[in-house]
Amino acid sequence: MIKIVKNDNLLAATELSIASSEVTEREKTVLHGYCGLSYVVFEQSGELFRYMLTDLMGELLTEYRVFLVYLEKGVGQMSRVRTHKKMFYHLPHDVIKKTDTFEYECIVEAEKSLMTGMIEMNVENFEYCVSHLINGRLDFGYILPKDNNISDPQMFLHNVVTERIKKTKLIRVNILKILASHSEKNSKAFTIMGSGRDEEIIRFYCEKHQQDHFFSRLNAAVLKHRYMEN
Repeated sequence: MIKIVKNDNLLAATELSIASSEVTEREKTVLHGYCGLSYVVFEQSGELFRYMLTDLMGELLTEYRVFLVYLEKGVGQMSRVRTHKKMFYHLPHDVIKKTDTFEYECIVEAEKSLMTGMIEMNVENFEYCVSHLINGRLDFGYILPKDNNISDPQMFLHNVVTERIKKTKLIRVNILKILASHSEKNSKAFTIMGSGRDEEIIRFYCEKHQQDHFFSRLNAAVLKHRYMEN
């Protein structure tokens, strides 16, 4: 079964309470212009979520560019080997090509760094991304119109890291700060998480003035899967 949950006030969302406590007043003003849509999948096997995810990502690629953003889960000691390997050394390079990725080592303190990277999903690597990369290790997905690009990928990732570790050593992304502070024009985002109660959740975020078109495209993909609760 799939439950759809709409949220017109991200700052009041229970699941974003920690994130909302960290945003500035200026960022709060920006975030009043954003809304969210969650798909909550109740199952034990994981198959329904995977089918739904495949259709959602496929729908996005018809109109948008989709970037998968990852950060290391902890700060590491800098070394030549680590700097050479970067973030995606373990991925099959015949599937995830160098031109599909951008990697950046962000120095956070003396001799310590955090590896970051993003992968642009496309028709060639779509199947691998959906099967192996869009999961709990994904920090967030970043969505742009087809004719847009991230103007400065290195600065984008640097800013994400700065916001992530500024308050605490706990390594986590504050998706609200991403939306409020680091968004390109007409950008959108998504996150994936599990609740520990046989639930998997994917949440999409966009500006309110774009929600009718964007959310209707997503719902069209999800409605292919019949067991739904509104």
